[in-house]
Amino acid sequence: MAALSTQLLILLAVPSAVAVRTVSKVDLGSSYLAALEEGELRSSERTFARFAAAFPEMHSAENSCPYGDVAESKRGGTTSYSCNWKAAGAGSTCPELQQARLKPGRSFIASSYKGFTDSAVNDFPLKPLFDKTGKVRGDETYERLVQLHIEGLLHEDVKFLEDKLLLKEMAQKLGVPATTSFFGAHKKDWESGKKAVFIETMKGFCKAGVDNFMIKATH
Repeated sequence: MAALSTQLLILLAVPSAVAVRTVSKVDLGSSYLAALEEGELRSSERTFARFAAAFPEMHSAENSCPYGDVAESKRGGTTSYSCNWKAAGAGSTCPELQQARLKPGRSFIASSYKGFTDSAVNDFPLKPLFDKTGKVRGDETYERLVQLHIEGLLHEDVKFLEDKLLLKEMAQKLGVPATTSFFGAHKKDWESGKKAVFIETMKGFCKAGVDNFMIKATH
């Protein structure tokens, strides 16, 4: 029972940790959150390095920033510069500032919520896959919401979302930026020429010195 409780706690805590990027105060008995934070940090450092390589003038800002140096930005103070998710305390050292940040956002949501919903209902046509107008009453139980989700997965058009190859094609057609795809094939096309293309693609990685890529099998 204790193990099950720990697993449930992890499932509940992880989305919150990802959303606000704060350090969990709960002892989960797992290194998952630490690994997640470390991955976020590595990703941020890689992104900064790429921008710095493309824009050398960024280096001059390291010595001319009026708010302080990198060490000051990680001190854990009460200003926006020193109170952030990378600083000591992960944003917990400036409660008054955090409150000031939240108030405008919450006020905007409260004043605009009706406009959002009216626009969604009246001005935003939905594809049949997403349109639940005739099914949602507003008092749905969790089980009913799960049932609606399953019904959506059984819809014929869901293949354009669940099939990642078709999703990539749709994103390209709509002009939505997506990760770079070097190769993709359905199982039925593997033996009819796609296998050879895959082999040549992998050889091309070796020749080009590519050492960062991901292979993902999808249903």
